[in-house]
Amino acid sequence: MKAFVSIVLVLAFIVPLFLSSTLYKSTEHQSQLAEQKIILIESRNAADINIKRAVKQVFASAKGETRYERVLDVANKMKKLERFEENENVDVWFGNLENREEKQMINKMLKEKKPIKCNGCFDFDTMGVDWHGNPVPLSMAFLDSPLPGKTIISKTGLSFVPDFPIAAENIYFGASIYKNGIATVILMPEGFENG
Repeated sequence: MKAFVSIVLVLAFIVPLFLSSTLYKSTEHQSQLAEQKIILIESRNAADINIKRAVKQVFASAKGETRYERVLDVANKMKKLERFEENENVDVWFGNLENREEKQMINKMLKEKKPIKCNGCFDFDTMGVDWHGNPVPLSMAFLDSPLPGKTIISKTGLSFVPDFPIAAENIYFGASIYKNGIATVILMPEGFENG
C-alpha cells in the first residue's frame, strides 16, 4: 500500500512538471512562429516601399522631347528594373488584373510556393508594335508622360500600342512575392505616378 501511495505521489509531482514543460515548449514554439511572421510582414512592407520607390525613380528619370520618347524611355528602363528586382521570390509584371484576382493569386502562390503573374499580365520585356510597325515594349500601352519629369500609369499609353492583346480595364504595374509561406501582391494602379 505504501508503494502504491508513493507511486501516486511521485506521479502527482511528475505529471504537472511534464505538462508545464510541454506547455512551455509549445508556447515558446508559437512565440518563435509569431516572431517569424512579424519579420516576414516587415520584409513585405519593406519590399512594397522599395519596389514603389524604384518605379517612381524610373518614372522621374524619363528622357525625351516628346511624350512618345519619354514613354519609350520609361518602358525600356522598366525592363531593366524588372531584371534587377526579380528573383525566385519576386515576379514583377504589368497588365490587367481582374476583380478579386489578387486573392486568387495569393492562394495560388501559397499552393505552388512561388510568385506568379495575374492571367492578363506580362513581363516588362514583352514586346509589341507601335503605329509605325516598330517593335516597342508592350508596357508603353500603360504609360503616359504628359510633361517632362512626370510619368503616370495610364491607359492613355494605348495610343502608342494599337494592338494591345487583351482588354485593358483594371490596369496595374505590380509585383508578386512568395517567401517562407507568405504570399503577397504589390499593386500600383492606374494613376500611380512619380509625383
